[in-house]
Amino acid sequence: MLFRSGLTENTSKEDLFFAFLEAIGCLVRIKVDEMEKEGQMNIKELMVSGKLGYSNLLQVVADICQFTVLKHKNDDVNVLGGAFIAGEISRFWKTETMKKLKLNHATISPLLDPLSSLVFYNKWIEMTKRWQN
Repeated sequence: MLFRSGLTENTSKEDLFFAFLEAIGCLVRIKVDEMEKEGQMNIKELMVSGKLGYSNLLQVVADICQFTVLKHKNDDVNVLGGAFIAGEISRFWKTETMKKLKLNHATISPLLDPLSSLVFYNKWIEMTKRWQN
């Protein structure tokens, strides 16, 4: 994935589209970093559903966050997630049982190397801070 940044007289619709995707990816990374810090956990994958997954968004998220994104092949799998949570809260089943379930999903792995991802993310953070001031 080639990341683009900055507006020029040559900026195309595609450039704006990818900037939008990059911004979403960076915002996801900000939230994941906060969750990891507050929850003292290490997030290694993200499970998603919905129609947005058909764009390049999930690859951008995987590249910026440097974890695997699992896209469920059923776009309306949110009900299943609710059932998982309700079952665990009510102690109907255990987390270990849920981990054994085979879900039908596509796997999106990072294509960007970790160093390039970090450099891009830090540059994006720096640019947004300058823009806010």
